[in-house]
Amino acid sequence: MRRDATRDALDALRPLREEGGGEELLFKSLKHRSGHVVALAADIVGAREDSGLQGDLRADFHQALLQAWHRLRRKLHQSDPGCTGQVGVLQALESLRSHEEEVFRAAAVHVQLEPAWGPPVDTATTLRCMGMLGVLRIGPLDTFTVLGQGLLDGHPRVREEACRALGIYGHSHGVALIRLLLENEKDPEVFFGGVRGLLHLDLELGLSDCRRLLKERHPFLPEVLLALGESRSPLVLPLLQDVLLRFGEPAALTAAGLMRHDAARDWLLDVLASQGQPQASAALEALKVYRFQEGTLENALRAAGRNPHCDVAGAVREALES
Repeated sequence: MRRDATRDALDALRPLREEGGGEELLFKSLKHRSGHVVALAADIVGAREDSGLQGDLRADFHQALLQAWHRLRRKLHQSDPGCTGQVGVLQALESLRSHEEEVFRAAAVHVQLEPAWGPPVDTATTLRCMGMLGVLRIGPLDTFTVLGQGLLDGHPRVREEACRALGIYGHSHGVALIRLLLENEKDPEVFFGGVRGLLHLDLELGLSDCRRLLKERHPFLPEVLLALGESRSPLVLPLLQDVLLRFGEPAALTAAGLMRHDAARDWLLDVLASQGQPQASAALEALKVYRFQEGTLENALRAAGRNPHCDVAGAVREALES
């Protein structure tokens, strides 16, 4: 019976996840024709970097990873369907804090259309996200341009990652690009990422835009609220309170939990004590993030006991006791 060479190669590599040594096999596997084998070998190399590759061995692995990258990209659909090997190599290069700028640039714009039922499928979205973050870490002068290209990507995940990267990059020019994206964005997760990035880049302007979106009751109202909560700014709480009062939107309570502020926690306790079942239950769910703070369970039980509209005391114990 003919054995599967790729399966044999993977079986030989797997023990190296837990064991030391095996450098010769790792170098050999990085030259394998299968992207899956290359990806596993690269993953093991990256994990060893976390525990401290040193000297010549580290340099040799870095060079072997670069060679694997260029080889995989010669005949992509044959050697690396699904971008498995490229993603594995790029992750390992990131672990090694590689400064091979052109590799990350190439990844940031790579599109790989592969056959599927119906239209071809782009399998390189993860690769583009990783490439953008690698360029961000290396920090060339045109980093902003690379990230801006990501905002125009046809795949929502890449646009969301570009928003996050722009927020990390911290360049004021990113504000204009993200605001332009938000004017036309149709994907809720990308919209959330855009608002979050905007708040990170310019809190004052971001809050101003959010006030307008909340007033209009934007279709992505929950996403706006969650991004506000993640900002953890104390200026957010009055906005959340107003939205709950006007629209009864439970995401306002979830966002208050994300804030992790004492004032937000106290508001959630007030809602638990005074509102009907839907809002009281949403407040209790949001309070879970505070369950390890001293006094949270006791305060929640007291609040639930004062609620004239519904009995949530039993739910409080179930949610907060741990």
